[in-house]
Amino acid sequence: INRYQFVDPDPVAGINYYRLTQIDLDGHYDFSPVRWVTFPDLEFAVSIMPNPAKDFLDIEIATQSTFSDILLIDAVGRIVLQKELSSTDPAIRLELLHLTPGYYTVVVNSGTGRFIESIMIIK
Repeated sequence: INRYQFVDPDPVAGINYYRLTQIDLDGHYDFSPVRWVTFPDLEFAVSIMPNPAKDFLDIEIATQSTFSDILLIDAVGRIVLQKELSSTDPAIRLELLHLTPGYYTVVVNSGTGRFIESIMIIK
């Protein structure tokens, strides 16, 4: 058994296809089966924690856009918190002490990307 490892230094977002070519000393060659790996769009990524949240919510945004809009929407559909974040400061801590416990939706708009995640606020 031979094991091979390769790190693609520049994968594209989406599906990337790979295969090996084995070349023998006599010049004969064979191809391995094609394998595929899906890479996320690295130009826009959002991390939200903790969930469930109690006193605060930390949001980190990786984007090529200059500004990102963050909305916190309650279960009725009202915007209860709205912030704008610049690319020079890609992280923010939202204070949640004034909000009632329950389910909320976080919406992050940045350039052409949109991220939506449900969170729960507990006390």
